[in-house]
Amino acid sequence: MAAQTSGHQQTLDALRGYATTGDVPALKSFASELVPTVTAHLNMAKGLKA
Repeated sequence: MAAQTSGHQQTLDALRGYATTGDVPALKSFASELVPTVTAHLNMAKGLKA
Protein backbone atom coordinates (compact mmCIF):
# COMPACT_ATOMS: atom_id res chain seq x y z
CA MET A 1 0.00 0.00 0.00
CA ALA A 2 2.89 2.35 0.67
CA ALA A 3 3.98 2.09 -2.96
CA GLN A 4 0.46 2.87 -4.18
CA THR A 5 0.13 5.85 -1.89
CA SER A 6 3.55 7.16 -2.86
CA GLY A 7 2.94 6.60 -6.57
CA HIS A 8 -0.40 8.38 -6.52
CA GLN A 9 1.10 11.28 -4.57
CA GLN A 10 3.94 11.63 -7.08
CA THR A 11 1.48 11.52 -9.96
CA LEU A 12 -0.75 14.11 -8.31
CA ASP A 13 2.22 16.42 -7.69
CA ALA A 14 3.33 16.09 -11.32
CA LEU A 15 -0.17 16.76 -12.67
CA ARG A 16 -0.66 19.80 -10.47
CA GLY A 17 2.73 21.15 -11.45
CA TYR A 18 2.11 20.75 -15.15
CA ALA A 19 -1.42 22.12 -14.87
CA THR A 20 0.11 25.27 -13.38
CA THR A 21 3.30 25.74 -15.38
CA GLY A 22 2.99 23.51 -18.45
CA ASP A 23 3.71 24.94 -21.86
CA VAL A 24 1.21 22.97 -23.98
CA PRO A 25 -2.35 24.22 -23.42
CA ALA A 26 -4.03 20.91 -24.31
CA LEU A 27 -1.78 19.01 -21.90
CA LYS A 28 -2.32 21.60 -19.17
CA SER A 29 -6.06 21.09 -19.54
CA PHE A 30 -5.68 17.30 -19.53
CA ALA A 31 -3.55 17.44 -16.38
CA SER A 32 -6.12 19.68 -14.67
CA GLU A 33 -8.92 17.29 -15.57
CA LEU A 34 -7.05 14.31 -14.08
CA VAL A 35 -6.33 15.95 -10.72
CA PRO A 36 -9.72 15.08 -9.13
CA THR A 37 -9.50 11.43 -10.23
CA VAL A 38 -5.97 10.94 -8.95
CA THR A 39 -6.89 12.75 -5.72
CA ALA A 40 -9.81 10.36 -5.20
CA HIS A 41 -7.57 7.36 -5.85
CA LEU A 42 -4.95 8.69 -3.43
CA ASN A 43 -7.60 9.17 -0.75
CA MET A 44 -8.85 5.61 -1.32
CA ALA A 45 -5.31 4.25 -1.00
CA LYS A 46 -4.79 6.20 2.22
CA GLY A 47 -8.09 4.88 3.55
CA LEU A 48 -7.01 1.30 2.96
CA LYS A 49 -3.94 1.82 5.12
CA ALA A 50 -6.05 2.64 8.18
